[in-house]
Amino acid sequence: MTGWRPTTRQRLRLALLVMVLIAAVLLPARGAQAANPLPIDLGAAAPFGVLAGLSVANTGASSVSGDVGSTPGVSITGFNPPGTLTGEMYPGGTVAEQAQSALTAAYNDAVGRTADQTLTLDLAGMTLTPGVYRFAATAQLTGTVTLDAQGDPDAVFIFQIGSTLGSSAGSTVSLINGAQACHTFWQVGTSSTLGANTAFSGNLLADASITVGTGTSVAGRLLARTGTVTMDTNAVTPTTCLPPATTTTSTTGVLSISPAPAGNFASRSVIGIAQTTTAVLEAFSVSDPRGSGAGWRVTAHATRFTGPALRELAYGSLSMSAPMVAPSGTESPSPTVAAGPYIIDDSAPVSIARAAVNEGMGTYLFAATTLTLALPADVYADAYASTITISVVSGP
Repeated sequence: MTGWRPTTRQRLRLALLVMVLIAAVLLPARGAQAANPLPIDLGAAAPFGVLAGLSVANTGASSVSGDVGSTPGVSITGFNPPGTLTGEMYPGGTVAEQAQSALTAAYNDAVGRTADQTLTLDLAGMTLTPGVYRFAATAQLTGTVTLDAQGDPDAVFIFQIGSTLGSSAGSTVSLINGAQACHTFWQVGTSSTLGANTAFSGNLLADASITVGTGTSVAGRLLARTGTVTMDTNAVTPTTCLPPATTTTSTTGVLSISPAPAGNFASRSVIGIAQTTTAVLEAFSVSDPRGSGAGWRVTAHATRFTGPALRELAYGSLSMSAPMVAPSGTESPSPTVAAGPYIIDDSAPVSIARAAVNEGMGTYLFAATTLTLALPADVYADAYASTITISVVSGP
């Protein structure tokens, strides 16, 4: 009689279901809802509270937290005294040049963003959520505009203004629910004039000049590419966004499965009666360091055993015994292993273990288990092969 040697080839893959949750909260007509964009990188301009292209002219006891600079124009007047600054003064020079170069890049980045919404009205009375907002020409603020981060400290607000930005005396840019001035950007196509006693928040990037009225405070930066920054008894305080403080002690990793090699089945001779042959699926492990408690499932699937002459064994010929599972160290509740054996050479993967929500958080060892291949009495003599896939999938 002719002998035949069935073999298995195993291919492990990580079949992760990556779930991206995009929360869209619909607001009343009080304002607009848009996507959260990436922040503008100010680069070498970030240390500057005030930066101009032509000159900086101050009147009164203004205070600037950070550097003050101007280039290619080098005139800076009205500081030390009466104005004060906590940083350095750069009337031209390499540092100012690098800052202006970074400002130009940031300005162009802001101009190039895709707008989520076009605005034409006065900003006063609006409540806006994170996004990119465009004014084709002039933007005006005659009262209070509220920027609502909706609890997200990484929320970003970008305003693209085609020509000028102006505010009336006493106007306010109000930041609520985690909104930060460091993540607020006002790109102005020409010049900006802020009225007296305005409480302004954000980084003001003007292509030409910036004029700030008496008593106005700026939580952010005054950055003018080509013109003059004119100040009068103002407080300019740049802010830097820091990662939010957390109390979590866990880290977010990636759900993964280790290799589980399978040996060849023992060869059998065709003897005219049904028989079986076995192989060992070696031990493997599943690790869930995501810290989400989302749960997971382990599935097994094998392709139909096929020989070089394209002869096939019937579906349902390959079974797998239930593995034992144990945690590695102190873990959350262990996954539940389904009762075996499992027929794995079927049309769909078979679930062999399940970690419910808030279970399976850690690393779990699956012991070696037995694969059994059933050979019918009328089997053809051939060298059959199958691909076995053991996968881990996110979700219970």
